[in-house]
Amino acid sequence: MTRGSHIERVKLPLRQAPALAPGQAHFWQTRLANLPVMEAQVPTSRSDRLRQLRMGQKFVLRLLLGAYLGIPGRDVAIVRSAAGKPQLGPGSPDPELQFNLSHAGELMAVAITRAVPVGIDIELGNRPVRWQKLSRRWFSAAESDWLQSLEASMARHEFLRAWTLREAMIKAMGSSIGASIAAIVPEPGQPASLHSLPQGWPDAGDWTLHEIAGDATQGWLAAPARIETVRGFELLLGR
Repeated sequence: MTRGSHIERVKLPLRQAPALAPGQAHFWQTRLANLPVMEAQVPTSRSDRLRQLRMGQKFVLRLLLGAYLGIPGRDVAIVRSAAGKPQLGPGSPDPELQFNLSHAGELMAVAITRAVPVGIDIELGNRPVRWQKLSRRWFSAAESDWLQSLEASMARHEFLRAWTLREAMIKAMGSSIGASIAAIVPEPGQPASLHSLPQGWPDAGDWTLHEIAGDATQGWLAAPARIETVRGFELLLGR
């Protein structure tokens, strides 16, 4: 199912997170370039910029998780599962808290749930992408043919809708693109209308699929369970 969200704006300092009950999901979006520490350090190379962005991502993720856990962000322990999915480390104050993150350039998105696995994926809408090659390799013949019939800019937009949906679902399941993406088959032009899924995954009707579309981004939040309420927030980092 797909539902829209009103985006609530939240300024720093973030001392306490909004209440998150079972059956709810929160997603946060922010622009890392607005972090004061990043504004103060002008990168001299692409590798410096990537290192700076990774530093900003870690800071914001720990800041958000700390607000939900009621502890300072520096005390949030994050580990990776055997499949490589980030998760809270042992001894967390709230072991049921689940999260996932995605980034596209300077934009970052974090999804948070309780007791339900979650995945999120965003992409820049103007990102150059080899949609013809990728769709022929990974999508069904019907979906690939449908994309090929569209005007180029619309085809790229629809490809990113379909691709980010798959990525969010794969991340929610802790799987990999190679193992799962070709077995996710939606209706052409309707990514949330699923015909089939990888073997062993929850049935299509059991999923919550929430589209996140902004002026510059395209993406989805996905959870293999029914979520009744999805709230969106923008974390304002600038002074």
